[in-house]
Amino acid sequence: MAGHPHNIRLAHSTCSQSPKHATLGEVEVAPRVEKFDRIKSVLPRLLQLKAPLQSDSVFAALDEAFPKSPDSRTGTQVLSGLAKTSALDVSFLVLSWLELTRCELNCYHYTAILNACARTSMWTKALQLLSLMKQDKVELDTVTFNASISACEKGGETEKALQLFSEMTQSNAEPDTITFSAVISASEKSGEWAKAWELFSVMPQSKVELDTIIFNATISACEKAGEWQKSLLLFSGMTDNRVELDAITFNAAISACEKASAWKQALQLFKAMIQSKVQMDTITFNAAISSCARGGEWERALLLFSLISWSELKFNAISFSAVISACEKVQEWEKAFELLLLMPRFKVEPSTIAFNAAISACEKGDCWEKALQLFSAMARTMVELDTITFNATISACEKGGQWQKALVLLSMMAEKEVRSSVITIGAAISACGKGGRWETALQFFEGMTKCKVEPSTITMSAAISACQKSGEWEQALRLLSAMAQTKMGSNMFAFNSVISACETAGEWERALHLFSVIPRNTLESDATTFNATISACEKGGEWEKALQLFSLMHRSNVELDTITVSAAISACEKGSGWEQA
Repeated sequence: MAGHPHNIRLAHSTCSQSPKHATLGEVEVAPRVEKFDRIKSVLPRLLQLKAPLQSDSVFAALDEAFPKSPDSRTGTQVLSGLAKTSALDVSFLVLSWLELTRCELNCYHYTAILNACARTSMWTKALQLLSLMKQDKVELDTVTFNASISACEKGGETEKALQLFSEMTQSNAEPDTITFSAVISASEKSGEWAKAWELFSVMPQSKVELDTIIFNATISACEKAGEWQKSLLLFSGMTDNRVELDAITFNAAISACEKASAWKQALQLFKAMIQSKVQMDTITFNAAISSCARGGEWERALLLFSLISWSELKFNAISFSAVISACEKVQEWEKAFELLLLMPRFKVEPSTIAFNAAISACEKGDCWEKALQLFSAMARTMVELDTITFNATISACEKGGQWQKALVLLSMMAEKEVRSSVITIGAAISACGKGGRWETALQFFEGMTKCKVEPSTITMSAAISACQKSGEWEQALRLLSAMAQTKMGSNMFAFNSVISACETAGEWERALHLFSVIPRNTLESDATTFNATISACEKGGEWEKALQLFSLMHRSNVELDTITVSAAISACEKGSGWEQA
């Protein structure tokens, strides 16, 4: 009874009546004050010990502070004090010392260290402690499991967190809001939206209260997986359950709409956020701008961008990248270029993504000079050049007929060890084709396997086109035959290129043969196909065949153009079939 706090208060209250009682009160309080002072003094000493820690030095400090064996509460207080500083190595040695002094270890001792593990993402240490608890037959409670699951969640160990959750459900410990928050967050971080959704769905059965953190984690999981409709369903569920909406809630829901190009829904959420008087941040604006960018709504994206400064928020690299991308998608290269130049003025370092978007805008706007200018600026400012950078710049040069510059860029790409892609090789082959360098084009095509890039319809078609432009019909025909034997199969662009090559070379019979096999490849001839084949027959003096094709073209409802009519008339003139013409 002497240690009970009520007795201490009684001793103080009777102090004026009897000096003896006051003395007893002082005796009761003194050991507590002394123990507190000992704990207070030993913590700095333990924390000042230098690595690598020796158990002898830790044990000596503790023996000096506690000459008598400490009780369980003292041990908990020391470990809790150390946990606040995340001194895990010292905490483990203190735990060993407590065991050696025959202090009865309980879940509070272990939980104090587990909380430090959770704070520092030391999931391996947390699992090690759990193993020790099981060996010492210490019962695991809800707090213990929560700290361990949180450590795994923060350490990115989703599977371990889920295993602990499963173990928890089979024990006497009951999952609570903290448990579900941690395990759903773990699933969200690893992109396992289905697991997050499943865990969220079982919460009502577990009679665990749904809170903002849990909703936010589940919405974020769905958002990362592109499950935007589920994100919006959860968002509605929050309002139905009167759960508080915060900036994270709105940002995650808007981002979900952005990934699905659902810009209208994103702007509705943006408006609802204003009405709810939830404080917006730069992330909110960035997500809304990106939504408009994906939907091709560049003017709305620009308006939102301008509202950032009006809202007294700061632009960041993502803000600029998003609005530049919006301009790029609708070929507003001048605006994209202008925005990129504005970045330093707002003390924002231009990023690789921002540069890439601006270069792509110039490529789509057929401005190869501007694209090269931006590429050079990237190299000067030491901004990382990646595959997208090179692809966009090479494509810009290819479109502008600057095949030599495109090849220089390709060489630079290899020097900087930037990995090539199908787009890179396709652009390089097309550039060579336009420059009449069909041999180089074939070298690039045949070297794709060395670059660990799988040939595609685009690259094969580009190689065939390069051969066609140089009149190399035999090479073009060889590539078309190889293409037909692959999984990708032939396409009309490839057929048209080879037929055009045969037409240029006066190989009208081969042109006709190719025309006849098109239906076998489940393809349909178009105006270009007919025109090339009719021209081939016309050049070969096969005016009757040319007229038959002309008639077939009309019956097939393929639109006739000036080239078709001119070729048919020319065929008739050569064959003295002017009446048919």
